[in-house]
Amino acid sequence: MTNHIGGHEIHFDESDGLWKYCDTKESIYENPRSCIKCGNKPTELGHDYCLRNLGRVANACCGHGKNEGYIMFEDGTIISGYFKVERPDSGDYFNTLHEETIEIRNEE
Repeated sequence: MTNHIGGHEIHFDESDGLWKYCDTKESIYENPRSCIKCGNKPTELGHDYCLRNLGRVANACCGHGKNEGYIMFEDGTIISGYFKVERPDSGDYFNTLHEETIEIRNEE
């Protein structure tokens, strides 16, 4: 089973029950890597740096330029898709593939 974290390809190693980076076989838990898109490591809470500390957000992922991102709010609303995140406090702009593709759902 494979997936991505911070844009890095990872796989689940059934022999020890850990997720590991595909390229080095290192545990993702012992060696958190910077995002391949923005170059920042996750926050102390494990959130994507470019989506950090959004108000009333329960969970979020920027997609790291590999997959659709999503933002799940405490009320169950989910915003997902390829989108652009602008942080006015830093002047940094993070662009994904298709800014116009955004889907909003409310999970009940």
